[in-house]
Order: sequence, then C-alpha cells, then structure tokens
Amino acid sequence: AAHVVTMRLIGIIMAQITSRMDPYYTTTPCAVLDSMFYHNKPAVEALYPDCIGFYTGVTPDQRVIIKGTSGGRPDEIAASLNSAFGASAWLALLIHTIAAELYLRLTSAESERLRKVSYRWQQNAGMKDPGNAGLTAQRLGDAEPWVCPDDDQTLYDDGESFR
Repeated sequence: AAHVVTMRLIGIIMAQITSRMDPYYTTTPCAVLDSMFYHNKPAVEALYPDCIGFYTGVTPDQRVIIKGTSGGRPDEIAASLNSAFGASAWLALLIHTIAAELYLRLTSAESERLRKVSYRWQQNAGMKDPGNAGLTAQRLGDAEPWVCPDDDQTLYDDGESFR
C-alpha cells in the first residue's frame, strides 16, 4: 500500500514538472473523454472532432491524442498524470526496495534476536538442525552454519525467558 502512495506522490510531482516543459501527449479513448465531460457530446466533439465517429458508432474504440498539462481541463490533467504513471511506479518501487534493504542492514541486532526466538521455537518443536532450517544464508549461500550463541540467555526485553 505504501508503494501506491509513494507512486501517486511522485506521479503528481512528475506531472507538474513535465507539463511545464514541452508537454507530453497521450492517447485516450473517446469513451473515457465522454465520461470525463459528463456525456456532454457537443463539448467533446468541439474539442476532439475525431470523436464524432465514436458517437455515431462507426469507430466505437476511437482514441484521440491529448496534450498533458497540469492546470488545464480534466482531460489534459489526466493525460499529464497518465504520462508520468509508468516512470513514477518504477521510481517508487526502487525507493521502497532501497529503503527495505537499508532497514534490514540497520536492524541487524533485531534480526539476530528474532533468529534466536525462531531457534527456540524450532528447538521446542523438535526440528532437525534448529536455526538452520528454511531459507537461510548457509543453506542457499556460502555462510557458515549458525549456532545459537547464548543458549541460556534472555530473548525478550521485558526480562522474560523463552523457556
């Protein structure tokens, strides 16, 4: 969900920037324009004469080219946002991937604590080779086998032991 919010924010910023430069153009179906203008056939036909075929039924899937501007009519604002959609999605994905990797690198102590808790659960369940089951670095990569460094220490901050 956070990716979508970030993507929308980036998209709005990108639309503002690109509409101030040489604006981008996008294609939009006349059916979408008809909906945007509340089925006002004369207004759509006046702005986009190519949509006449859509209203007569000759070309029901007719598309027209729209210039994307951030402060114009609704169709121009939508064209501006649509032109920035793909790039903003990729940029938001990149930002969230970097943030997740950074978070994992900065919280190694919490990761180790959770691994110890998982070790205890696996040990109590009678699993073979507790602490090294599942997708671990030594199983998939070239890391050394993991052993629980503190077999009888407290694993929770409130002083409560796992056992």
